[in-house]
Amino acid sequence: STLAALAMSDALAVALVRMRGFRAEDFARLHPSGPLGRKGARMREVVEEVAELGPETTVRDALFALARSALPVAAVVSHGVLVGSIGETELRDALGRGGLDEPVGRSMCCDPMAVSADAVVTEVEDTLTKMRVGFAFVVDERGGVLGVFRV
Repeated sequence: STLAALAMSDALAVALVRMRGFRAEDFARLHPSGPLGRKGARMREVVEEVAELGPETTVRDALFALARSALPVAAVVSHGVLVGSIGETELRDALGRGGLDEPVGRSMCCDPMAVSADAVVTEVEDTLTKMRVGFAFVVDERGGVLGVFRV
């Protein structure tokens, strides 16, 4: 019967796992996008590319950058360090105040959510979910942007 065949194949798999000393770490290495693989993954391994703008970038240029991006947000970077973020909401506000030639530095969010490139993915996911935040910038030890992580 099908049930007996499944039971035998499960028993055989368990016996082979024990005989070969196969560990959860081995499974995670072979299946990096599965639940065990993601458990030990670091942020630097799962980042998405994000647009980077300087604080002096105009709203006009920021709109074009976001239109070319798959993300609704861009990192604002000064001297190689994350100093803010600009998204659709901030750009709408900037348009209402100063127009297309206003620098994004006047409208950016000055305290963007950022996480270390060495942080564990599952811990960051849990934190962002609890905080009801949809993304975080992933930064290196100097504060340079490596990308963005979306929950």
